[in-house]
Amino acid sequence: MRDELPETTHGLAPVTGGTLYYESTGEGPSIVFTHAGVADHTMWDEQVAAFAGQFRVVTYDMRGFGRSPNSSELYARHTDLAQLMAHLGIERAHVVGLSYGARVSLEFALEHPGRVASLVLAAAHTAAATSTPGDDLLEKAIDDACDSGDLDRANELELRLWVDGPGQTTGRAPASVRQRVSAMNRAALEAPEGEHPAESLKPPPDERLGDVRAQTLVLAGEFDVSVCVASADILAAGIPNARKVVLPTAHMINMELPARFNELLREFVGAVAALPAPTAPVQPPP
Repeated sequence: MRDELPETTHGLAPVTGGTLYYESTGEGPSIVFTHAGVADHTMWDEQVAAFAGQFRVVTYDMRGFGRSPNSSELYARHTDLAQLMAHLGIERAHVVGLSYGARVSLEFALEHPGRVASLVLAAAHTAAATSTPGDDLLEKAIDDACDSGDLDRANELELRLWVDGPGQTTGRAPASVRQRVSAMNRAALEAPEGEHPAESLKPPPDERLGDVRAQTLVLAGEFDVSVCVASADILAAGIPNARKVVLPTAHMINMELPARFNELLREFVGAVAALPAPTAPVQPPP
């Protein structure tokens, strides 16, 4: 499928204290996708195939994932995204993120509102949402497996949590999705840790949802972890121009139902493009 696409350019974009691997395919208005914490840029392959004929589609690996090395300096992922877009000459883009990528996208939208044509937050999580005891136990088991060095067990438990969905049977999601996420997440588990963790926005975005200016689509999976299901309601209620859609998936919404995800994204971006252009605020006289 990717062989029929417009030519893809790729490289390493310089960011403060590091580099980010990126791929850019197609021409037109830009859509930038930010991946989940159990994945890398290839989780968006179906979206690249679907949109590169009409858009410039950019995917990238955050630091410590895929082909992007981890960091030895202090950094913020939303700043990395801004610097990546600047390197690629993208002034404004439709910004799409899933899970950890949704948080990065939300932080970017708050810090750089003029550079966001629209915002899609899929399988996002907020600090204001709470999880069920069962989900907490599974996450603790994952942490324990990582601490003991049992990466095989940690990876399998993460697949149960993020791909199958808590309480769901193994095999509920397509086997191909499970295999792809397994490979991506295992690589992330094996990646060397950086000297500094990513810094989050302060004050946190959860406290500033009313400041988001972009038209926003919130996507949730009905079989996702409880904190993400609850977060979708919080985001949809707190962001002024947001609407929520719930899909019959677990966490990896775009990979489980790529055709439906693409349909929703295409409709959303098209509706945003049809809106009147925002007017610049009137400047007071000097």
